Amino acid sequence: DPDAAMAAYDQVLEKYQENNKSADAQYMKARMLLQTGKRTAAADEFRELIKKYPASEQAAKAKDQLKALGIAPPSASRTPRKR
Repeated sequence: DPDAAMAAYDQVLEKYQENNKSADAQYMKARMLLQTGKRTAAADEFRELIKKYPASEQAAKAKDQLKALGIAPPSASRTPRKR
């Protein structure tokens, strides 16, 4: 059941935000959304994953997923330099 799976992913994301498996859960949630035809919601999850876990393997996969959807992945956020 896709809805039950997404609820389980949400629980992991809520309870274990700093856990190393959170990026996995967010990636799997986004893939589930994509498989159920919720393209916009999936893209939002992929973007959020990239923002939260930029150095993770899942972030690289999320960027690839966004590109496959024809959506530009978010660029790395940069802090303006002080002069």
